[in-house]
Amino acid sequence: AKRWLGGPYLFTQLTTSTELIEQQPEKARRLVKAVQIALKWIQRHNAAQIADALRPTPEARPALVRFLEKNKHVYHPSGAFSDEQLRTTERFFHQVSGADPGAAQVRLADLIDARWAGRAP
Repeated sequence: AKRWLGGPYLFTQLTTSTELIEQQPEKARRLVKAVQIALKWIQRHNAAQIADALRPTPEARPALVRFLEKNKHVYHPSGAFSDEQLRTTERFFHQVSGADPGAAQVRLADLIDARWAGRAP
């Protein structure tokens, strides 16, 4: 990500409404916990083992293993993310949004509730 985007980047996230978090915080906490368990499992296994668990077609397996060898560490094992990832992602979002005045006002930190995943250094 540093080479193409200028720094570490948030590649994915769990997204829901503020209302759901307020009304069903335990559901949100359990979803984050499930993702954390999966991320920790990924960290404890090599690319071939992960590919085997996904059961790709024989034709797709070599490419999947190569992809996992290069990218399996893109996520922090706890699901946490850093301020630097937020800044890089926000900068990219603003750049690709062009002159959209609404997009220019978006601040990712204002949209994130990290109480369960936490923040990474």
